Amino acid sequence: MKDTVLILGITGQDGITLAKSYLKRDYNVIGTSRDIANSRFNHIFSRFSSKKLKLIEINQLDWEKVAELIKTYQPKYIFNLIGPSSVFDSFSRPYHYYHFIYLNVLYFLEAIRLYSKKDIRFFNAGSTDCFGDNGRKIVTESTEFKPLSPYAYSKVSACNLVKSYRENHDIFCVNGYLSNHESKLRPKTFIIPKIIHTAHDIAWGKEKKLSIGNIDISRDWGWSEDYMEACQRIIEAETPSDYIVCTGVTTSLRSVIKNAFDFHNLDYKKYIEIDKSLLRTNEIKNIRLSPNKINRNLKWKATKKIKEIIKILSENLIKTN
Repeated sequence: MKDTVLILGITGQDGITLAKSYLKRDYNVIGTSRDIANSRFNHIFSRFSSKKLKLIEINQLDWEKVAELIKTYQPKYIFNLIGPSSVFDSFSRPYHYYHFIYLNVLYFLEAIRLYSKKDIRFFNAGSTDCFGDNGRKIVTESTEFKPLSPYAYSKVSACNLVKSYRENHDIFCVNGYLSNHESKLRPKTFIIPKIIHTAHDIAWGKEKKLSIGNIDISRDWGWSEDYMEACQRIIEAETPSDYIVCTGVTTSLRSVIKNAFDFHNLDYKKYIEIDKSLLRTNEIKNIRLSPNKINRNLKWKATKKIKEIIKILSENLIKTN
């Protein structure tokens, strides 16, 4: 019997990327979501063999359903990719974020503790937002958490819970602190696709301005396929450990915008419109992340940096429009 991988939140960019990878490796894949029927990626799921891929619509905060899922399928690996991911939105709905990010992890870890008949391994998608703003200091896995948003506080609580179950219940459960990452599947409600779509539309005369907040923040942006390969290495490692997943390259949002507009031979300065409603006082201004641990221990290294990612996404937008 083939091993089973359970992907919680399969309808996002990372869930689809992860599913494709494990299906190619001949695993059985079970994917869950609260709203499978209305996924904008159902056309992608339809390409996969129904014998290898099973989609389940489930409220992952229903304890009985979670317990039944574990008891029935006994997966080898569980990837937790669930949870709202807008830092901006989390300030207006903090309870919603804590509820879905923390309790979901608690329910699955408890189900593993109580009902696993074999060594089930659990991967939790954390965030480098957990570390907050360290200025010019380089962030490593031993850096103290300094969350600045309800989203980050929720992620910190979930990641600490994973550590607790690993240390107190001898469960193979790990955190991957993922930096910002993109793919062709990312919706334009996120900042990088928004910039690329707007630059494209301005070039084609469909838009006149890019409305945006603080463009002098800096982040480490990577590629979803790279990062999901890293997550697989983390969960399949000989020893459970937490890892930062990043490129090691910090880039300002201003530079991202310039590159996106340069692709169309446009001067970005002519099209920027700062929207004060998008400015946040309590925001990470700069973060410098170290991929040294995952580079060294798991022989993983990001293959794509932000300039190449902008080019890939800009070219893809032209092909599909």
